[in-house]
Amino acid sequence: NLAYKRHDEFVLNPIAENFPIEELPIPDLSDLTPQTYALAGKPLTFVITSRSCPHQCSFCSVHTTFGRDFRRRSLENVLAEIELRYQQGYRVIDFEDDNLTYYKQTFKELCRQLIARFPAHEMQFVAMNGISYLSLDEGLLELMYAAGFSHLNLALVSSDKTVRETTKRPHTLEAYLRVVHKAAALGFKIVSYQILGLPNESLDSMIQTLAFNARLPVLLGASPFYRIPNSPIARGLKLNESDFIKARLTALAIETDQFNRADIYTLFVITRIVNFLKGLPVAASTSLPELMGRTWPGPRTQVGIDLLKRMSETGRLCFATGQGLPENEKFGNELCGRVLHKIGTVRCQNGETISVEEFGHQLASRASRLSTIGVSDIFDGSDWTARHIVLKYNQIKTTVNIPDSLLKAAKKLAARERTTVSARIGQGLRQLFMDRKRPSEFRLRKATFKGQGLQPGVSTMTWDQISDMAYDG
Repeated sequence: NLAYKRHDEFVLNPIAENFPIEELPIPDLSDLTPQTYALAGKPLTFVITSRSCPHQCSFCSVHTTFGRDFRRRSLENVLAEIELRYQQGYRVIDFEDDNLTYYKQTFKELCRQLIARFPAHEMQFVAMNGISYLSLDEGLLELMYAAGFSHLNLALVSSDKTVRETTKRPHTLEAYLRVVHKAAALGFKIVSYQILGLPNESLDSMIQTLAFNARLPVLLGASPFYRIPNSPIARGLKLNESDFIKARLTALAIETDQFNRADIYTLFVITRIVNFLKGLPVAASTSLPELMGRTWPGPRTQVGIDLLKRMSETGRLCFATGQGLPENEKFGNELCGRVLHKIGTVRCQNGETISVEEFGHQLASRASRLSTIGVSDIFDGSDWTARHIVLKYNQIKTTVNIPDSLLKAAKKLAARERTTVSARIGQGLRQLFMDRKRPSEFRLRKATFKGQGLQPGVSTMTWDQISDMAYDG
């Protein structure tokens, strides 16, 4: 079951059954110091109590990786490893199971044992790979918190019932909300993950999920979808080498007639903006415009507020760099305004709220005005094609003559990429100026000698012989 390279050649061992999980020894971490990984300054290490998952989510690769049989380690075996890690100096355990709480009674017993062994919370526990909220209830959450679990990473995927059904997620929103509200009341720090860009999901559906979580006391976790070869959602598709290369989160490779890469990138960045707001130390419910008028302690917080203020004034999101504030040209400002308007109110981690509805409305309007394109259609009776295009930018207008065929192609491209012809023209002009600024291609000056060609006796030599002759003088 191993694949590796030897002398630049790939070696693929035969596929065989997985080793019984109980026969696997506790991993030897002697090559690592406890400080190699840390959470809030505390040495962290990783533990699994099981492999695979009983669920059948169509986007998941767990069955390809670990097989379909759900295998568990004994409680004694797990506790022995945790005790060993404590003795080695680790103070945080990250359970990396794909479904840690599926066997609820066994997991409850694990929590009771952890409470008995570490009554003063000498050890902290997290499950960053995510927990299925389907198996959580009030009693289990209370036990987890008492045992030292501090964070709760939930996998919502989507708030859209149709999407959950088509991806075979056996979960309900009612159960999710019960878990979130109980966990928040206990004091858990909650991150809720949604998948951005599922092939059967629309842009509006993704916005719905993002807005839904923004109103809850959870941080937003965004996972761009990537099509994993041999996962259920990819079976039956003829994948080529390029598809395998794109099977990674950062590729943002999936586009449909409902959304494009720019949409997914924009939604991903919006989750970071929302999380920034959720972490602000507001003492009472307020609005984003009011927050932008304050001076904030800490340079990072002030920079974030300044970027939002600049975005409200210019309709553009910028990067904060040591060389200035360059515009993020891939970010959909109008889409951002639309999403914030849809959110209405952001729920902070401390329970207070920040109204973003007015900010979102103004941002969407300003961004729309900056990229507004007015088409002056001039018709010749039967030929219904536009020959002129009027570009508006900050109330300055200019008319550009564009051939019919080029304008038609530009409109199709802009519609497909959910942008405007005006934006594409601006992008082309910027690229032109960048190309002009680039140094011209180096060309060696022509420096040939006037003469009568090769001397007699040399014309039949090879270049190597001529080179040797030249060096010999």
